[in-house]
Amino acid sequence: MAMHLNAGEIGRADLFLILPENIVVNKADNGRAIPHSQEEIEALAHSIIDHGQQQPVVVRRIEDKKVALVSGYGRYKAVRHINAVLRPEVPGKLQCKVVDCNPEEAFVRNIVENNERAATTPVDDAHNQRRLREEFGWSEQRIADFYKRSLAYIGQLRKTLQLAQPIQEKIANRELA
Repeated sequence: MAMHLNAGEIGRADLFLILPENIVVNKADNGRAIPHSQEEIEALAHSIIDHGQQQPVVVRRIEDKKVALVSGYGRYKAVRHINAVLRPEVPGKLQCKVVDCNPEEAFVRNIVENNERAATTPVDDAHNQRRLREEFGWSEQRIADFYKRSLAYIGQLRKTLQLAQPIQEKIANRELA
């Protein structure tokens, strides 16, 4: 159905409604080393039921006409929770914005979204930076420029990955500076 708007010059952005089970998810592509807690997922699920999904997830086209999740892991898990536990009789679909990008661009988009939401910790950033270095060949300078931080700060974050896992978790939970 065509829609006419009196809103000045506008652009077109299509949203798709996709069942969560039809979205390919690679946990390694999530820019959060510590995933959303079950309590966070349940709270978001109830918010989606009460108020609707406020922001679409971002997916990218992959082979065989499928899509892979780029950002919105919490929203994805919340709708999965709704479908499995809260309302299995009426499966909900995710609002999805489809973008064309490669795996590196998708990972960068995920980092940017999480940073904009202040949803990452220094440990998350350290893990993401390691992946940018090792998987995508980014230099320390490129990482520093991307994060708008000094090379010294990037080096400090890199050292957090050498700490024992319990200490990394305390840093991620903001129990240690």
